Amino acid sequence: MIEQCGNTALILGGNNSKVENNILRYSWSKGLLLGGWYNEVINNKIDYNGWGPHPGSENGIVIYQFSNSNIISRNIISNLLVLFYKLSQKQSATLIYDNFFINNGKNANDAGGHNIWNISVIGNYWDDYSGSDSNSDGIGDTPYDVQTSPLTQDELPIHGNPFHDGSAVLIDGTQSTGSTSWQWISTRYWCYGSGTWNDPYIIKDLIIDGQGV
Repeated sequence: MIEQCGNTALILGGNNSKVENNILRYSWSKGLLLGGWYNEVINNKIDYNGWGPHPGSENGIVIYQFSNSNIISRNIISNLLVLFYKLSQKQSATLIYDNFFINNGKNANDAGGHNIWNISVIGNYWDDYSGSDSNSDGIGDTPYDVQTSPLTQDELPIHGNPFHDGSAVLIDGTQSTGSTSWQWISTRYWCYGSGTWNDPYIIKDLIIDGQGV
């Protein structure tokens, strides 16, 4: 855990590095300043940054200009004063998917519009997404507008509460959609993996109330 550390909680400027399983919070301005190439930011909690006397306009993950080919996935980004990503127009494409944006003043800013906000099966969770999920596969029916100028979209936004509420989990392997299917469960924060032989689905770290049954 890195907290109450002044302007920026963590600065990463190298290449081929991974920032994983950290809590970055209570910095005056930024949670993470990311530069370099081929870095991964995975499974971190970045929250409550930007509440100092001079917060600026960049409070979550700030991707530095000229960085390239980074991956940002499975992070919870919440309670930021202004926004999440402030991406330079000179910024090359970064892949941003399976993240969870909650209770931010502004969720994201993609200045150049060149970044990728979903992979072929899943995008990100946005707490202000208002679309529907008619087939209950956990993915919204319509894209989420990350910003309108230039138009940048998450084509496969996660629909519904992605966090576990303590209730029992029922999985019916014969169902292709619906809240008991692996398709829906795979879009929840508490399910890991892609469902392949080498990368099976894993459900972990849940506290389930069996209610005496």
